[in-house]
Formats: sequence, structure tokens, C-alpha cells
Amino acid sequence: MLTVLTCLRAENDPRLLVLAVLICGVGVFATMRLFERSLHGDRTARLAWTFVASVVVAGAVWSTHFVAMLAYLAGAPVHYEPVLTMASLITAFVGAHVGLLVAGSRRHAALPALGGIIVGLGFAAMHYIGMIAWQVEGRVLWHPALVVASIGLAAALAATTFSVARGDLGARLARWSPVPLAGTILSLHFTGMAALQVTVAASVPRGADHDALALALAIALVGLMVVATGSFAWLIDQRARIVAAAQLRAAHLRDELTGLPNRAGLMQELERSLAGCAPGEKRALVVVKLDRFVQFVERHGATLADRVIAESAARLEAARKPHVVLGRTGRFTFGIVGSHYPPAELRLLLEQLISTLGSPLMIEATQYLVQPRVGVACYPDDADNAVDLVACAELALERALADPLRPLCLYDEWQDAATRRRHALAGDLATALERGEFEMHYQPQVLIESGAVIGQEALIRWRHPEFGMVSPAEFIPLAEHTGMIVAIGDWALRTACAAARQWPDDWRVAVNVSPLQLRQPDLPERVHAALIATGLPPRRLEIELTESLLLDDRTRALHVLRRIRALGVRLALDDFGVGYSSLDVLRQFPFDKVKLDKSFVDDIEGNPQARAILHAMLALGRTLDIPVLVEGVETDRQLAILRAEGCRKVQGYLTGRPVPEGEVLAEPLCRSA
Repeated sequence: MLTVLTCLRAENDPRLLVLAVLICGVGVFATMRLFERSLHGDRTARLAWTFVASVVVAGAVWSTHFVAMLAYLAGAPVHYEPVLTMASLITAFVGAHVGLLVAGSRRHAALPALGGIIVGLGFAAMHYIGMIAWQVEGRVLWHPALVVASIGLAAALAATTFSVARGDLGARLARWSPVPLAGTILSLHFTGMAALQVTVAASVPRGADHDALALALAIALVGLMVVATGSFAWLIDQRARIVAAAQLRAAHLRDELTGLPNRAGLMQELERSLAGCAPGEKRALVVVKLDRFVQFVERHGATLADRVIAESAARLEAARKPHVVLGRTGRFTFGIVGSHYPPAELRLLLEQLISTLGSPLMIEATQYLVQPRVGVACYPDDADNAVDLVACAELALERALADPLRPLCLYDEWQDAATRRRHALAGDLATALERGEFEMHYQPQVLIESGAVIGQEALIRWRHPEFGMVSPAEFIPLAEHTGMIVAIGDWALRTACAAARQWPDDWRVAVNVSPLQLRQPDLPERVHAALIATGLPPRRLEIELTESLLLDDRTRALHVLRRIRALGVRLALDDFGVGYSSLDVLRQFPFDKVKLDKSFVDDIEGNPQARAILHAMLALGRTLDIPVLVEGVETDRQLAILRAEGCRKVQGYLTGRPVPEGEVLAEPLCRSA
């Protein structure tokens, strides 16, 4: 180290040393930026950027070397052998190119360091080929230890450079990768020069080489031009990537068909508009949907539908007032953000908008009509942020879509509470089963004469953490709409069978099946699996289904039901008498029991016609030899009438309310009338 420092201080022109270090610094910084760029993109781009980086680093290290050589004060005339001088430049390029390709590979974690070693050895070969090309009139001696040290330093520091650049030593260090590369070049040169000892004969004329400075400047200029070329290529590429990214972001926020902001773009505009509101200032969000447009697409095709949407967007744009932002927020939906007007004026403006959109569209000499529906929410009256404001406007729109006589609805917290609750329940339904929020309650089915329990109907309940106990009438349609009913139905079936396994052996459990479950071709296998898992005998399970389940595809439904019945499971027709074709259903399907709907007993106490219908229904059951159970029995008078009419089985609040599983066996036997 002392030898190197002495060489730097006493045997070099400091001006040219500074120039050499400058070339080195600029060159390594540009090289590492180019190497980083080569790590991204396809194979062709990687090869191209690696080539540019190799040219830049070879030019930088070669220029640094020869400018620093010119700075060396040998004390005698110096000449350069041209072929070897050029060979040294080619060697630097080849070593750099091979090393950068290896260092940029992701096939093995050791390749960055290996590539760095190749780069370092290439620089060392360049240095010593250049030293051979350096011819001085005197005797040249080398210190082998320093030669080996210079090569080792170059290999080690270059390996460190590319390990750092690839993040092998930590992401924070990656930005400092030019530092060890600069150390590679400078340590190689100055340690190598310290290994050199020149002895000049007394007869050799001494003096400074006045051409050295001019030659050094020329070499430095060429080297810097090479570095600048690579740097500008990198800058142009960076600029192009920034512009492309900006265009991509803009495209991401814009609807391709209409040129309007899309939902994300309109949300940005809405947030910006709300943030710019002065105290007391209001904003209105209007959501417009082209109603029944799905049917339009099915009838006329997507191409014509797109033309209609584009024309509707053009009409909205033509009617747009200054400082109003218009966007396309969905397939058939537009959003408008603007100042809030007094309610009467706002309604008038929106009615004009509906009239404009609803007027006939002429496309290729054919008229087409669209039916706009509008929902409106106001900031800050209805919501104090963009997300909630959109939710309120869409709730109002949903109300407008549901009412054919009211195409325009303003958000109303009270009116839209049910819809908001339905949306919340639909969102929570997906995880309710995992969280264990469902419960099974059981209502007894009894014999009128003895009051003995003959079975229990399983009734699912949802104990919601926010809304409390939710009725099946509310969440079952949501479960069917979302498809969750299949998983919930499997859970209900297994839970009911497991509970029934603990009851008296002569009790059955009745489990309801939804239309979506019946459309599952493997429903018999699911029922069989539940019986096997719980150990419940098939004769003690009763599947209840309504005749509406059988209307879509009777052939398939009959096949599925026969397979279930073949397991030994009983089938019951629920809500009998309220469908469209009950007699035909009884003729075709193998039911073991029919349940009369509650509506048949509601008026039998004071309505002779209702009692006559009940009499006929019970007589029909006896004629067809199908047991009949009457639901919804709530009074002693109803029970007495049913007994007089020959009914044997009932279910209702009079004989037992639904209770949780733990209370089933604790309930006393239901009394007879």
C-alpha cells in the first residue's frame, strides 16, 4: 500500500490523474445504469443493453487506463505499439460483454459474482496488454506480488459490484454498485503501476513529454463521447418509458369506447372535486344506467350496442355543463359529477337529461330506444367521502331500476336502508359459514290424536354479528343468487342428520332443499355422504321440496328424486296447493308426504269456503294414499277443525315453536286437542 501511495504522489502528473478519475467515475455510473436496464425486458432487449453497457465500460476503463499511463512520469521517451494498444481495448470489451451476460443471468445465485470475476479479469488482461504495448527506453522490472495483488483486487471488487447490483447483499446497497466498480478500475491500474519499476540509462535524454497532455485530452474526449453516447441512450429509453407509463396510466383511467373517464378515472375526479369543496359547498353525483340493455345486446348484438352506448355518451357530452365531469362507470352506466343545485332545479335538469337520452337514436336509418334510469346522491348531505357517495347514488339507482314509474330517484336513507342491508348481508354471507354464524332450529311435527312427536323440521337461522338473527326468508334468496346455497345446504343436511342421530329412533328429521341444490346432479351422493358421516338411518331423513323446484326440468328432477328415494330417504312436497300444477306434480313424482301450506288454515275458523277447500285437499290426499301434514296451526279452534276433517298430522306454533338443538329433547311431548 505504501508503494502504491508513493507511486501516486511522486511519479504521476496530478492533472492527468484527476482527468482519469473523472472518466472512471462517469463511466462506471453510466455502466451500472445500463446494466440495471439490461435486467428488464425480453432476451433481445437484454442482449442489446448488455452490448451498449459493454461498449461504455470498455471505453471508460480503456480511456482511464491510458490517460493514467500518460500521467505516469517514466523519465524517458515512451512509445505505444498500435496493434497491442487496440488489442487491449478489444480485450476490455470482450471481457466486459461476457461478464455482464453472465452477471445478468438469473439461472443461479452465484452467477452475478462469477460474471463480476470475468469482468475483473478482462480489465486486468486489458491493463497488462496495454502495459506490454507501453514501450519505454529503459529497463522494466515487475514485482510479482503486486501484479498478483492487482489482478486479485480487480476480480474481488468486480464480483462485489455485480453481487451488490443484483441485490444479493441487500436492496439498499444496490444503489452503491458504481463504487466497487470504480474501485476495480482504479485499484487495478495503480496497484499494477506500483508493480512497475523503470530504470533509465544515463545516456537516455530526460525531460517531460510535451505531447502527453494533448494525447491524454484526445483519449479522454473519445472515452467521454463513448460514455455520453451510452448515457444518452439510457436517458432516451428512460424518457420513453416514463412517457409510456404515463400513457398507460391515462389509458387505465379512460374508457376506450367513449373516450370518457372510466370508473377509476371518475373516482379520481370525484375525490378531487370533493377535496376542493369550500365550507358549505355541495356536490352532486348522478349515476345513469341504460335499463334492460342486456336484452338489447342479446337482440341486436354487441357491435350495435357499442354504437348506441357511444351515441348516448355523445349526447351526455353535448348536454354537459361547464365544470361538470362525465364518465363511463360500467358496461351500461355513466357517472356525472357536478355542483349541487336546489332540489327542484336539480330534478328539472335530470328530467331533461332523461328526455335527451330517451329520445330515439337513428343508426343506419333505424330507430333505437334506450331507457335511462337515474340515481342521485349529494355531498355532504348523504355521504362525506367519495366511496360512500358512490354507494348512496347506486342505491338510489337500484330503487329507480325497481320502479318502472320512477326513472329518477334521489338517495333516501330510510327508503334505501333495506337495499343497503341486503348488500351488506350478501357481502357477509360468503364468510358466515366459516365463522360459524348459522344455527339449526327444529319445529316438531305431531299426531293430532295423541300429541306424540313424529319428527322435527330443520329450520336454518343466521345469527349475524351486526343485525342479529336474520330470517331465512331474507338470506336464502341471497344465498341462491350467489350460489352459496349449495355449501349452506350441505352444512344444514349434515347438521340436521347429526342432531337427529341423538333423538328417539322413531323421529324423522325434515330438511328443505333449494332449487339450486336440486339442479346439482350429485345431490343424491351428497345426501348419501351426509348419512354415512353421521350414521343416521336413511328412513329417518325426509327431504322437503316445493313444487316450484320441479317446474324447470321435470325429467332431470324426477331422475334425481328417484335416486334419493332409492337410498331409503323419504320425500315430502312442501307448500302443496299454492303452485301452478299440483295435481300433475303428485301424479309424476314419488312423494311420501304432502304438506299443506299455512294459507289453507288461516281462515278456516270463519270462512266456509276456506274450510271446504281444506276438506277437498285432505280428501285428495286420502284418495291418492299420500299422508297429509298441515302447517301453520296456531289456535285450538284450528286444531279442532282439522281433527274433525280427518287430518292426522300437524305442525305450527300451537304444537311447538322452533327451538335450538339443545332444547329439542327438553321440550315436553306436545298435547293433543
